[in-house]
Amino acid sequence: MKHNKIIHLFVFILAGIFLSGCWHEDLSECWKGDVVLSITAERFGELPDGPSEPELGVKVKTLQYYLFDKNDNIIESGNVNNSSFSGDHYDLRFTDLAFGDYVLALTANSDAPVSNPDSWKAVKLFFPEDFKADYFTALYDFTLNCECGYADFVKLYRSKGLVQVCLKNLPSNITRARVDISPVSSVCLPDTTYQGSTSVWNETSIELKESTDDAVMLSMDAFPASSDSHTEVILTLYMEGSQGHEVVALHTTLTSELHVLRNQMVGIKVDFNHSIITTPTINIVINPDWDGINGDTDVDID
Repeated sequence: MKHNKIIHLFVFILAGIFLSGCWHEDLSECWKGDVVLSITAERFGELPDGPSEPELGVKVKTLQYYLFDKNDNIIESGNVNNSSFSGDHYDLRFTDLAFGDYVLALTANSDAPVSNPDSWKAVKLFFPEDFKADYFTALYDFTLNCECGYADFVKLYRSKGLVQVCLKNLPSNITRARVDISPVSSVCLPDTTYQGSTSVWNETSIELKESTDDAVMLSMDAFPASSDSHTEVILTLYMEGSQGHEVVALHTTLTSELHVLRNQMVGIKVDFNHSIITTPTINIVINPDWDGINGDTDVDID
């Protein structure tokens, strides 16, 4: 009798396996797990393995995610608002995910989420969508092979760098300054490689008094240029001409070998010593402390 019970129990288990689809190659109904990926964002001016932003929702307003299998098939995608974030992270969850290899592409603050991308390489950040937006991105691959699930941290990397031009001791007759930077990249991929070419610029009106030591600051965010090219920075100064019309007082190249650095500020200080006739003194530094007070890190580029 005991032997018959064991046989019946064995038959029952086999029937359950057949009904659930867990037989030989068809494992789609049994080998699954939950995935939890805690998304953080790097802090400006820090190295990639440095501290994360203490409040994710301050810098990241929207998060776009795209999950692909090993054959580049899109499995799931979505857009998350920062109201769902908690402190320094957001837990991105995938439930009942089949065992296998996956690639997750992330972008943040993009105005144009990608519809049905055919691979992670189709997920791109285009510059400029919004000059003031702080774009982030990440590419993360993982293998799910345990019903116990999978969990890890994924850091978003800032895709832009910041260029700040500090003009000191300008002559008092200068009325406007403009800075043009080109070429810089126009596209950033989730693995923070860059493509394409574009230019960025900024200008400001100037009202100076005689013998003033006030500095004029112009800031521009940009994608780094491709690794085999250099970026040129051109400064144009204007002054008031005859009959009230503005004329070009100076048009000069500050540098033809600038490297825009992702997640860093490159500062260009130009000291004119109150004259545009003599050659100005130019210094290029990373994460400059212009006033000597606030330190060189954690610069807000928003």
